[in-house]
Amino acid sequence: MSLTRDSIRSGYVSEMIKKAGLSDECQTEDQLRSSVSFMLDNQPTKGPVWIFGYGSLLWNPAFNFVERRYCSLQGYHRSFCLKSFIGRGTPETPGLMLALKSGGSCEGIALQVDPDNLEEELFILWSREMPMKSYTPGWVELRTSEGELFHGVAFLSNPEHPRYLDSVSEEESLHLLATGHGHLGTASEYLYNTVSHLADLDIHDPSMSELADKVRQHQAKSST
Repeated sequence: MSLTRDSIRSGYVSEMIKKAGLSDECQTEDQLRSSVSFMLDNQPTKGPVWIFGYGSLLWNPAFNFVERRYCSLQGYHRSFCLKSFIGRGTPETPGLMLALKSGGSCEGIALQVDPDNLEEELFILWSREMPMKSYTPGWVELRTSEGELFHGVAFLSNPEHPRYLDSVSEEESLHLLATGHGHLGTASEYLYNTVSHLADLDIHDPSMSELADKVRQHQAKSST
């Protein structure tokens, strides 16, 4: 299944965390709202709030937005560096999730959050992305294909998180992506959906396409 506005608002993410035995890591509603307020208070340039999508936000944002822009982010790249115990994995069958890791660059989509319901839309987004502080939300400088610069929020890797993987062998990465599964589906499906939607958007990330091919090969070998 995919997360929706209704399932997020109903507390489904918190339920997944509880089922994984990770309730102690779960942020409260007050903590999430405080984090949203902090980000808004520290917006570099007052105006529309943009969210940088580089993974599942490309194909399932689950919050209301009013505009979409193709853009790029310098200094970070997509990386499967977060071991997942909820959603696309469990403690017994962990998967891997994307985060933005330092170095290189990343093309994606910026989504302008509905300004008429800004804080509530951001709370829905935070409830999905930040229930266990797996990421560090930060204001980053984005650039459109026309060269226009603007600020947006990106969910960056959090090296302090207990399931952050600073380095992971290709063998372990392929295993986790090929076998991980949880309440929202499989880790490989998450990878394949990301690669498919990058292609649909004419965004080129050869490393993701190569990884998807290797995971398919790994799954094919495991099934024979």
